[in-house]
Amino acid sequence: MRWLASSPRSSGAPPEVPAGQDHTERLPDGGVRYAFWFAPGDTGRSRHELTAYAVEPDGSAAGLYCSYEELEQHAWARHVWRSLRRGR
Repeated sequence: MRWLASSPRSSGAPPEVPAGQDHTERLPDGGVRYAFWFAPGDTGRSRHELTAYAVEPDGSAAGLYCSYEELEQHAWARHVWRSLRRGR
């Protein structure tokens, strides 16, 4: 994955994810979900980010980015990630 040059992470490298701040779920139907989260210090204010992906067994995929100010909103971000499902 390549980060956009206008990104605060313009070094071209993905953010370093602290230990224990990523999660992979293998789904019963063969799909997989992966998410990581961290608190970047690039704005001088409290902010948390969750970046997540969901891949269906047929290879179709969706990505999600959530940015939130309060750590207590992390449960909401993970709920949104887990709600990614292909319409049937």
